[in-house]
Amino acid sequence: LGDLFSKYTGSPFTGTTGSYFNNKMSIEDWPFDLNVGTNNTYADYNNVFIFKFCKGSILDWVKNPKTWTQANTFNTEGVEDPANAYQQLIAISSWIQNYIEEAEAAYQYGLENPESNQAILYEKFHTIINSPNWNGILALKVDIDLKEFPQQLKGLISGIDLNRFNAHHFGIEVNKVNAEGEITMEKNSSLFGLINYLDTAYQQQLMQGLNVEKPVQPTVGKVYDFKVLQLQVLFENTAIKFFQSKVQLTMNRLFSDTVISTNNPYGSEDINTVVLDGTYQDHDGTPVYVFENTFDNLFYFNSNLLKNVEITKIQFNTLTTNPDATTIESRFTMWGYLNYAVMQTTLEDSKGVSKTTIMDAFFFGNGDGTNTIDITDGLSYNNLFIDMDFNIDTPTVVNYAFDAGQIVFNSNLSTSRKYSLYPNFALQINNLVSGDKANLPSSLGYLSLGIPGINTKGLTGDWYGLEMTLNMGTPGELA
Repeated sequence: LGDLFSKYTGSPFTGTTGSYFNNKMSIEDWPFDLNVGTNNTYADYNNVFIFKFCKGSILDWVKNPKTWTQANTFNTEGVEDPANAYQQLIAISSWIQNYIEEAEAAYQYGLENPESNQAILYEKFHTIINSPNWNGILALKVDIDLKEFPQQLKGLISGIDLNRFNAHHFGIEVNKVNAEGEITMEKNSSLFGLINYLDTAYQQQLMQGLNVEKPVQPTVGKVYDFKVLQLQVLFENTAIKFFQSKVQLTMNRLFSDTVISTNNPYGSEDINTVVLDGTYQDHDGTPVYVFENTFDNLFYFNSNLLKNVEITKIQFNTLTTNPDATTIESRFTMWGYLNYAVMQTTLEDSKGVSKTTIMDAFFFGNGDGTNTIDITDGLSYNNLFIDMDFNIDTPTVVNYAFDAGQIVFNSNLSTSRKYSLYPNFALQINNLVSGDKANLPSSLGYLSLGIPGINTKGLTGDWYGLEMTLNMGTPGELA
């Protein structure tokens, strides 16, 4: 506790110990800023400190500010009117009681709904405020320093409503001091705390009993959107005891095609969103956080060629490793399949008879390529990215970029249709090529191919293609 409340300055002979409040504390790189007396308004407080070194429960003590030690000195300094000062004490007391009441309601809800984990999160807080024998320091609604946020998780900041983000509580267990003879303590005091952040819309869904994997409505009008739905971290004995998080990524465009729907099974087919689960692991004292989704997610397009992008796995990682960096870069990495339909055109001949011409030039996808909803397991890919960056000082201003430049295909894991070109020619898939209206295929040395009956009018705007090699054998084999 000496590190928290005082410091020694100067040389061993001239130094002095002065009053000093070291308001920064951390547990496993989670930074708690105990900014007492800042950004408070009447009846709306944060960083409220409670020092308890007496018998009786916190729940009882907070109800009567007249019994608080030096109540005016610590809470209403500068207020000269005694009546006004007492009214402010009443307001602080009421705020604390309401804060505790909300936590107790969450704890009770958790007991009745174990799947919510609220009982786990609030159990220690419930015990502390009701125990007549507990002694220590308890801070309520504590600030979190974003610039010292765990480095692996800084990418989350842009998806959090920072007006609602803080630690529910932070505390210090003060162990018994033995003053007989040499003053000793049984062991080091331990730290505890709770961060319990829930997106407002997501919290409403949970209270309605909706599935925890159901995404919320993304920000209207954005091509890409990122939200943190849940971030719950329980600290006990100066360590992380429980971690649970969910984030969502909305993708309304892939490969320059507009996504029209998904196969989301939780009543959100019109929300082009995938939800990732966050987990925590302790690797020999090193915290490791993993955010991923391994469901089979299908993103459908209104296209006559690329029918859906299948995402069988998506992971989220913060790329920035420099703790002093102000630009935070993150990345969503995807694995899955690109599923193509059969190229076909139906025209009437001179006699008015309809004739369908089929050219299965993109081959990948199961079935016959006509039942577009069921096309899956096509061209296997990995290293498809959605990149995201923001400035730590303005985290709500986020830049997104779709990046297929490093995509890798695996022909061994791909499914091609029986009567398509791929299995019937000695074709080898190389990579993905792309360009825009200023870099059309012809500028890269590709020739146009006209196919009777197939509409091949050419490309405009952004475009993507599959580059392949045709193995024609040796000259002797050709002869």
